[in-house]
Amino acid sequence: MADWLTDPDNPLVARVFVNRVWMHLMGEGIVRTVDNFGVQGERPSHPELLDFLASDFLRGGWQLKPLIRQIVTTQAYQRSSALNSISNEIDPENRLLWRMHRRRLPAEAIRDTMLVAANQLDRTPRFEPMKGMGVLVSNNNSNSNAKIESLSQSCRTLYMPVVRGYVPALLSALDAADPDLLVGKRPTTNVPGQALVLINSPEIQQWSEAAAQRICRDHDKFSLRIDEAYRCCFQRMPTAEDRELATAFFAGQENSTSRWHAFVAAMFAATEFRLLD
Repeated sequence: MADWLTDPDNPLVARVFVNRVWMHLMGEGIVRTVDNFGVQGERPSHPELLDFLASDFLRGGWQLKPLIRQIVTTQAYQRSSALNSISNEIDPENRLLWRMHRRRLPAEAIRDTMLVAANQLDRTPRFEPMKGMGVLVSNNNSNSNAKIESLSQSCRTLYMPVVRGYVPALLSALDAADPDLLVGKRPTTNVPGQALVLINSPEIQQWSEAAAQRICRDHDKFSLRIDEAYRCCFQRMPTAEDRELATAFFAGQENSTSRWHAFVAAMFAATEFRLLD
């Protein structure tokens, strides 16, 4: 079976693999039905490109890094996500790749970004994610604290242990993959429940408070604190309108810890925080 799958005369596996890598980098696959390459699936938007990437991937010995480098150095990957009315009228679904897809960050990246803003992210690789997690493994039920301990870890979400039958509420609300199912492409939803979780989650409250304390500790001037909040949350500097709204929000309470906590928490819950332009 392994020989048949990797046989150069059988390019199907390489096509499927390359298409999934393209989907993760570009937002949509060349074949949008990533789990279905059969007659019931969609036709590829660029079949020659898919064949070229698959053939090159095979010749390169199934090496993933060169494939990623090949895609991210293209003009298509580096294009802006800004809309153009003429192009949008001709190709509203962006199948011709005239712009980058504006897409939401995956659940893992959103959680990690909050930890970075709070200066609490542990970047150490976890080679044994289940080590020291005996309670989580052996006593995973509604009466244990195992679930809370799982999300409260400061490691990257990638290294968090996966417990079948349970996905933390924060990750579940942001469309994390169900460990009980095979998920080739995650759904991307925008529902009121996400806002409720982002506002009320105890973990997010803790991270936003830590981020607010760090911002106030590192900067004395109000304007610099606003700059840092926008830089760490939105990866940009605030506009003049942003500064006016922030000034109105604080209303003379620029040194109030609770105000800064609420300000950062609101930024964590903002749509811009979750989108990749």
